[in-house]
Amino acid sequence: MNNNMVVNAELPEINSIIINDIEIHYLETGEDLNEIIANYALLLSIANQCPYAGGPAIERARTFVALINDSILYDDENVCLQSGIYKIIGEDLNNQTSLKIHPNPASTLIDISLIGAFRGICKIEILDATGKNIMSTKMTCMKKNTRLDISRLTQGKYVVKVSLHDRSFLTQKFAIIR
Repeated sequence: MNNNMVVNAELPEINSIIINDIEIHYLETGEDLNEIIANYALLLSIANQCPYAGGPAIERARTFVALINDSILYDDENVCLQSGIYKIIGEDLNNQTSLKIHPNPASTLIDISLIGAFRGICKIEILDATGKNIMSTKMTCMKKNTRLDISRLTQGKYVVKVSLHDRSFLTQKFAIIR
């Protein structure tokens, strides 16, 4: 009997070990970019993997790659498809909503874009890693784009939460790196 449903966990483990190693050296050298540059080819090879196959280390690798080159776009759909990983798409693509943050990681400003049909006033909140509200603003949802000054926030990971009529419906993670 052949079990084709077993998922190989070796690649995500290997990726995590490599990224952890690079991150430790990067932090030990006082966040010296030369550590990232020295490992750039390895980081890029991990960043270009399918996130479903390569695990959470893929996003971490992409964050490090963005420190050197933040203009790379990743085509996860096709990369995953080439790996034989298919994502089932929802019924109605016209009703999909999403939230985009650019640049990510950011330094002083972020542009927030809403994709989809929205009506009313959207509340935009920045939450820290503990879920504490650090910053809040409102915008007309139909406007779809806004820019936030995040220069007063410290380095770290944050979440943008967009609410309409006091109901959270979109969240997106981003990082501040200086």
